Amino acid sequence: MFKNLLIKNLVFIKFVTAGSLVTVIDLVFLYFLYEIFNIHLAHSVFFSYIFAFFISFLLQKYWTFSADKNNTNSTHKQLFMYFFISIINVFLNSLFVQLLVEYQRLILNDYLFKILVRDYNIWYLIAQAIICGTIGIESFLVYKYIIFKKCDIINNVKDKDI
Repeated sequence: MFKNLLIKNLVFIKFVTAGSLVTVIDLVFLYFLYEIFNIHLAHSVFFSYIFAFFISFLLQKYWTFSADKNNTNSTHKQLFMYFFISIINVFLNSLFVQLLVEYQRLILNDYLFKILVRDYNIWYLIAQAIICGTIGIESFLVYKYIIFKKCDIINNVKDKDI
């Protein structure tokens, strides 16, 4: 029973695992750009997102959705579609992080505002994590049903993979 449940949800589990890794990379890169190199927040978000894009594409294509490694024509099309979706996502990401940061006082109660904004100044990281999770759900649906739709990992699972 557990094995069947795992096999049935393997694509999603791999997507979440890869996405979590990419999110950590994105957040660390964002932190360094914004805090260490003092790059404007919107630019830091943009550059960290682009960096994470390349890692994400490789993980999602070859690990999560087990796409054909030998079909370069398919890879080019998938990369183009993946890039197109990512461009939309990066603008949504920047917009909504900026909105969450600008309107943080309306969202947080006084105690959380004091801790997250005044004391530690980490609200932008929390906003980024919230937006990454939201965009992640949208991305999974697009990748699974549009970009990598011909890759059916369930049919390729063997007992030794579990």
